[in-house]
Amino acid sequence: MNLYLKVKTGWSSKDSIVFHKLQAMTISLHIYGNWNTLKYQLNIQKIFYNELEIQAQEILRKLLKKKKIIKTYILN
Repeated sequence: MNLYLKVKTGWSSKDSIVFHKLQAMTISLHIYGNWNTLKYQLNIQKIFYNELEIQAQEILRKLLKKKKIIKTYILN
C-alpha cells in the first residue's frame, strides 16, 4: 500500500528550511508485509538528494556568473 503524505505541523523548529521544503512536498510512504509484521519504506534520501542537487546547481550558477564578471573586469 502506498500513502502520500503532506507535512502540515508538528515540527519543533518552524523557521527551519527543511521544514518549509517538506511542507511543499508530497512524501511517498510504502507500507508492506503481514499485519503482524508490517514494514515501511520512506524514501527521504531521494527527496533530500533532489533538493541538494538543486541547491548545488544554484551555487555553481552563481559562482560561474561571478567568475565571468571577474574575468571581464580583469580583461578590460
